Amino acid sequence: MGWGSVLVEKNNFTRTLFHGGTSAGTNNMAELMAVLHPLMYLANNEKGEKPGGCKVHVISDSEYVVNGLKHTSPVWASKLKVNRELWMAIHMTRRRGLVITGHHVPRETIALHKIGHELANLSRVGQIGMKKELKQDVYAANQED
Repeated sequence: MGWGSVLVEKNNFTRTLFHGGTSAGTNNMAELMAVLHPLMYLANNEKGEKPGGCKVHVISDSEYVVNGLKHTSPVWASKLKVNRELWMAIHMTRRRGLVITGHHVPRETIALHKIGHELANLSRVGQIGMKKELKQDVYAANQED
């Protein structure tokens, strides 16, 4: 599973890339990770501690993410059976002053979506390559024993 996202800061249009991957996971988990990383970055870099908070617009091609962001209380997330921890982490960034609004936009509409998608693919492929290398290393180590 891989994820990728681009944070664009309004005041100077600086772009920060976020991406990563794991050896297992679902599409919805990847969509949530793509949102969680920039929100944590903003929450932990004192961006949310401005008067009135930091307004964040999440633009996603995932209706799952956008619909979940409509819930402003972490109580909603605590009742979920799937992806509860990721949703709780996303919603807890609001406690640091982030004011989050989700917008659903189809993938092919915005060029930044393509960048996020490519970052996700590169991260996913990197995980696959690393997994193959580890299997080969483990096999080689077993042959030496």
